Amino acid sequence: MLYVSSERQKMLVSQTEAFKNMTVAMESVTTNYLVGEQQVCRSWSNSYNDLDIFSNGFDDLLREENKVNVTRACINPINAIQSIGFCCCWPSIWPT
Repeated sequence: MLYVSSERQKMLVSQTEAFKNMTVAMESVTTNYLVGEQQVCRSWSNSYNDLDIFSNGFDDLLREENKVNVTRACINPINAIQSIGFCCCWPSIWPT
């Protein structure tokens, strides 16, 4: 009984240590991922900082209800994916 109890305790300590190590490793992976995503956001912000996405005037876009207006199509300089900016205007009173 003492041997089984001792081995069980060693296994629990080992599993607890493995869980702690995995948690620390996943924290590192998550941190690196978020840092990378922040760099992408900064790049987009710098590429589109001076871009007027509402070139037609924001008020004009909101005049027609129930319509989606495309305001601008842009190409991401990092991965060349085209993105579309849009503005939606819905009625202030929805039917019941």
